[in-house]
Amino acid sequence: FTSEDVLNDFIIKLAHKSRKHISSAPPLLDGMLPEKHRLAATFMNEVSTKGSTFCIRKFRADPYSIVDLIQMGSLSEKIAAYFWMLLEYKQSFMILGGTGSGKTSLLNSTLSLMSGNDKIITVEEVPELSPPVQNWTQFNTRQSFQFSSAEGPKGITLFDLVKVCLRYRPDYIIVGEVRGDEAYTLF
Repeated sequence: FTSEDVLNDFIIKLAHKSRKHISSAPPLLDGMLPEKHRLAATFMNEVSTKGSTFCIRKFRADPYSIVDLIQMGSLSEKIAAYFWMLLEYKQSFMILGGTGSGKTSLLNSTLSLMSGNDKIITVEEVPELSPPVQNWTQFNTRQSFQFSSAEGPKGITLFDLVKVCLRYRPDYIIVGEVRGDEAYTLF
């Protein structure tokens, strides 16, 4: 980038492509580009002393399958069978790990082990999951369209969506990333 202004304009264009807004007022952005890649960005010096920043995480068009992970040596056959048994008997489990460790890839691959008759709801801030089943409802958070105040709207959070999911009586609720109060409702 030849200047800070060029970088800032580029970040604004990325935000618009992800159907989001970024400015000095809301300087943080977490979105999805039209190609289904994840976008994280900050604007100007509001939260980053070095100015605007962005990161694009690219995702495969077709997620890895369990077989792919086994063939690559990322997952043992025994662990894959264990996940299959957990899903078969409708048990709960969590996938934990560090940044970029393959949590979403593993979760997407285990979704292929689910029965086609199960009712599945995914809840995410930014859509990354794609279960290969027909009976799937996808919920995504939404930021407020106005500035939040002590009494004003704060958008639709993961917590709100997980509570709504319970009223749908699904076989599975899959939360892409848990970071707050929604964990209490889920578990």
